Amino acid sequence: MKQITLYTLILVALDQLLKYMAVHYLNMYETIPIIPHFISLSLAYNKGVSFGFLANLPDLWRNIILIGASTLASIAIYIFLWKKQASLPLLERIGLVLILSGALGNLYDRAVHKYVVDYVAFHIFTTPLFINNLADDFISIGLVFIVYNQFFNKKS
Repeated sequence: MKQITLYTLILVALDQLLKYMAVHYLNMYETIPIIPHFISLSLAYNKGVSFGFLANLPDLWRNIILIGASTLASIAIYIFLWKKQASLPLLERIGLVLILSGALGNLYDRAVHKYVVDYVAFHIFTTPLFINNLADDFISIGLVFIVYNQFFNKKS
């Protein structure tokens, strides 16, 4: 379990470092193309969750719901990993560590700043798709690992 905790802390630290860099080196509303017409760096503060969902709730309720849900989910994943780590396939352990790291990275932002720092904007030419951060990517990739393992790596 020490390894899982260490990997999680390293990933959360990496997420927070990139968010720190985004806040200190990007200007609000500035767009820096990475892959022209598809991916840019662009600073945004997201008070909600994916696609700004829940962003319009009153601050108190939004923070209680999002911080509470993130805290409960993080605790549940950590306990599950602690109890089941020896019996979990490697891909599922990696997936859960990624999800836990992403949840904790965004939880830190919500608890400290009351919003999540996003900085990677996806768009098609001038049509915006979404903007996210490394923690969001950890969660998405972790979910893909778990789903992949469930569907394609089942032992007979």
